[in-house]
Amino acid sequence: MNLRYLIGFLGAITILILIIVLIVRGGGNNAPQLVDLADYTTSSSQVVFINDGPVSASQTHDVVKITVNQSETTIDVIKGYEGQVVDSRTYPMNPNSYAAFLLSLKHANFNLGDTNSNLSDERGYCPTGDRYVYQLKDGESNVLRFWNTSCGTKFGTFKGQGPLIRQLFRMQIPDYDSLTTNLNIQSN
Repeated sequence: MNLRYLIGFLGAITILILIIVLIVRGGGNNAPQLVDLADYTTSSSQVVFINDGPVSASQTHDVVKITVNQSETTIDVIKGYEGQVVDSRTYPMNPNSYAAFLLSLKHANFNLGDTNSNLSDERGYCPTGDRYVYQLKDGESNVLRFWNTSCGTKFGTFKGQGPLIRQLFRMQIPDYDSLTTNLNIQSN
């Protein structure tokens, strides 16, 4: 009779441990699903890259914003913290080149990052370097928005291939180098 109680007791402990493990792990796979950029090739989507330069006086603070959609690519050169656009250029884009661009971003993990809302604000991080913001928008809503810095991987939510993605965005602007030569931003 004692053996039956011992087996029952061990079975109850095993079930209790299993329940605790399931509670701690959330009961299953709760990993966020990655946004598939290929799903946005035929929509009103746009991808945005922002290079926000070092924290400095408003007169010397520079921001470069590149926006790409199915019909056009735009670069805005912004001075200061109030969003004053001092130069803006627009170049034609077409659905086929946009699809190729989105797939290139997909393969460079543009859609990979930490969605923790406590980390969503990049302001003030890496004050002597640059902050990089990566966005996918559909209409006016943000589908995803991640960021990282030139100060290393310990700052930010973005987990993709930053240098490659920044280069891909710059390559969409035929005269990127001449537009940004005198700006207070890093070129990598």
